[in-house]
Parts: sequence; structure tokens; C-alpha cells
Amino acid sequence: MQLTQRLLALGDLPEGTQPIPTYDTALQEGVKAFQQRHALAADGVVGRGTLAQMEVAPAQRARQITLAMEHLRWTPLQLAPRMIVVNVPEFMLRAYEVRDGVPAVALTMKVIVGKSVKTHTPLFDEPMRFIEFSPYWNVPPSIAREETVPRLRRDSAYFTQQGFEFVNSSGQAVTDLSQDHLNAVMQGTMRLRQRPGPRNALGTQQPFEVISGYRSPGTNATLRSTREGGVAKHSLHMDGKAIDVRLPGVPLADLRDAARSLRGGGVGFYPREQFVHIDTGRVRHW
Repeated sequence: MQLTQRLLALGDLPEGTQPIPTYDTALQEGVKAFQQRHALAADGVVGRGTLAQMEVAPAQRARQITLAMEHLRWTPLQLAPRMIVVNVPEFMLRAYEVRDGVPAVALTMKVIVGKSVKTHTPLFDEPMRFIEFSPYWNVPPSIAREETVPRLRRDSAYFTQQGFEFVNSSGQAVTDLSQDHLNAVMQGTMRLRQRPGPRNALGTQQPFEVISGYRSPGTNATLRSTREGGVAKHSLHMDGKAIDVRLPGVPLADLRDAARSLRGGGVGFYPREQFVHIDTGRVRHW
């Protein structure tokens, strides 16, 4: 009955609807209307997300609407026939194309943004002059210290094979490998980066080979029973939040390093099976 009263007060049920002790079709349609207004899956199920939205006090909702209207006031709309907009809190990029005067979403993809306090994402609105499809890969300092520099000390040929170079504090590229330069990377006075090209883990045009994407609970249980470890009981594969991939022509270690540098979730390295596991869980690696 409280549910009926709440939906009546919010306008999701017709006036005059009488509270009843059962969850009938009319009440379910009211729940769906509420869910649709709040960008929830309109399935008529009063789950955790729906309950959380229903429990928002009117004063708090008014404050949310006020903030949203202020954000909208600063949002550039229809400034050009084509636009790329990143919704930072949503971790989502959308490309818009104006068709018959109406912006239509042409492309949607998830993006990685900075943390709100120490590494917040800068906000700007500028005309796009170019797109860099094959960028430099700046090796994150932690990966450089823990993995790349030790490998270069063991195998100097790896420096040339992978197209690495050093960058000094003035931004100048240094292409010769020396112990002094490696020490400078360890001390933080120089950094390592990988030049664009076929070896660059961020700029390849090769298609990914998906070893495993979504995994049903039954399949996950079978894998746990047939493999000795390595398969989690509550695998993120079952939630569609994990993928096992390889990239032909790209060394598996480079794919792992590129995934780890994004710090967007978990990264697992499986050289024997020849794939890298990537998921959207907490940031970790193994």
C-alpha cells in the first residue's frame, strides 16, 4: 500500500487508484513508469536500484534537478554538425551527428577518467583539429621501474625491437640505451615511451581474438571442476564484466602492460595459455 501511495504522489499512477495488498498489473505499470523516468530498466521489478530512487526525499530530488539544470546550462549543445561529448561521471563517450536538425547518437563507448581529487579529468570545450590513431605510449613509472627497466637490463635488444626511447625533463627524445638513462628512469628524471608503429600496444589495427567473454554459471562451474585453480567461483565473466583476449602480432607482455597502464580494473597474465584477462573490477594484477 505504501508503494501505491508513493507512486500516486509522484504521478506514476492515475489519480484515484486505490491501494490494494497485491502487486497487480496496474501497480506494475506504475513501477515501470517510475523506472523509465529515472533511467532504470523498466522491468516492473522493485529491486535495489528502484528502491534507492524511491527513497530519495523530495528536497534532495529538487537539489539534484537544480544541479542538473546548471550542468545543462554549461553543456555545449549543437555547436557543430558532429560532436564528441564525454560524460565524466558516467564514464561514457558519445559521438553525435546532427541529422535534420536533431542530434543523433552515432557512437557510444566507455572511457577511463581520472579520480575526482588527485587526478581529476580536465574539462574543456574546443574544436577538434585532429585525431591521433597511433599514439606514443608513455610507460607508467611503476611499470617502468618494476618491469620494463629490469627487462632492458637483461635484454638490451628489447629496447630497439619495441621502439622505445627516453624522454628527458626538457621533453627531448633520447634514442640510445645506456645504464645512465635506465638509472634516470628509476630516479624519475627521465621517462620511457614507445614510438608509434606496429609494435605499439596502443596503436595497432589488428583485430582482437576473444578467448572468453560472457560465461554462464554452468560453464563457469564446469571450468572450475576441470581446471586446477585459476577460475573464480564468482567470476566477473558471469556478469559480462571480464574478457580474455590476445592480439595477433603484439607480444602478450605488451598487451598486458598496456592494459595495466589504464588502471581500469583487473589484469591477468597467462603466457602459457597465450591470453590476457581484463575486467572492470577493482584495480589489481596477477
